[in-house]
Amino acid sequence: MSNKIMLPVILSSYRPRADGSWSLTLSTNILRKEEKEVIDSMHQQLCCVMLKNSDVLADEIEAFDSVEMDLIDAKITPSQRLRNILYRLWEQEGKIGEFKEYYKVKMETLCEHFKNKLD
Repeated sequence: MSNKIMLPVILSSYRPRADGSWSLTLSTNILRKEEKEVIDSMHQQLCCVMLKNSDVLADEIEAFDSVEMDLIDAKITPSQRLRNILYRLWEQEGKIGEFKEYYKVKMETLCEHFKNKLD
């Protein structure tokens, strides 16, 4: 299965998130089974998106394909990324208690998990 797909989309909405990132909502035409499978395989994965309001040229596709995903993700440290993810999880779970305490408990759980794997 291919790890890329090009679809015509409409940028339906966009909004800032608490962690400084942005949420984009894209709408497509009806998808073929193969397109759905590719999109499904990318769910919750770091992906690269190009938005352009006209036809895409061959050299643009080549430039897009050469993007190094590590460079995209390098703007924040892995610990900042984990903190952002835990913040979103705290939000989704109803913002119970203070995030500072939630973060401390989750990090302790992670530390214990990996500490138990040590010999």
